Amino acid sequence: VPKGLTNSYAYAELAGAQGPVVSHDIILGVVLFAPGCTYPAHAHKGITESYVCLSGAVSENHQGVYVP
Repeated sequence: VPKGLTNSYAYAELAGAQGPVVSHDIILGVVLFAPGCTYPAHAHKGITESYVCLSGAVSENHQGVYVP
């Protein structure tokens, strides 16, 4: 976890190599962001990452605010 996210971010892996449902084909988890959290742009080699906002609002690259 990047230093700036230590107090505003939490993650739990549900399925994957580290999760209670062991899988080597998929990683599925949940992420909790604190209000006002800025999550830095990043990429992971060899995987595609997707997010679904369940509550609150999300903005991306100054393109607008999205709500579920």
